[in-house]
Amino acid sequence: MENKKKSNSWMLILAALMLTASITYALITENSSQNLSTSLANPVWDVDIADASVLATSGTATSNGVETDATTVSMNTTLALPGDSITYSIVVENNGNIDAELRSIWHNMDELTEKYNAVTYEISGISVGDVLKPGEKVSFTVKVLLDEEQARTNFNDTLIVTLDYDQK
Repeated sequence: MENKKKSNSWMLILAALMLTASITYALITENSSQNLSTSLANPVWDVDIADASVLATSGTATSNGVETDATTVSMNTTLALPGDSITYSIVVENNGNIDAELRSIWHNMDELTEKYNAVTYEISGISVGDVLKPGEKVSFTVKVLLDEEQARTNFNDTLIVTLDYDQK
């Protein structure tokens, strides 16, 4: 009889543990599916330039102001003497809950290179096809240089870079 009581006690303990485990599992999966369905049902698109500033200058190069608007940055720059250069650091951030893929990088630097004939540029740290996950930031640079061999000087214009992101 005593063995039967011990056996029944162990069965009750085992049943209580199984019930507790089942309830815990149900709560965890319910919260996970609610969070998933909330982000899918309420997608938030919020990709923009979080910061843009001068990273480095050489010679007499100066920045006359940096402005941002969503995913566009405008950098008013003066390069007065051959060899002058300026490098800007730009940070883009995904504050939404959807992956964002960089579809294109538009800029006016080809036009400025043609207009001034002595300006070269480089965009580094970001590429078409890069994916920005929710909560992530990426930093990239834009460098502009007035060619040392050119006699014509005094570049004073606005560089514009626009990032075109799309849902992944």
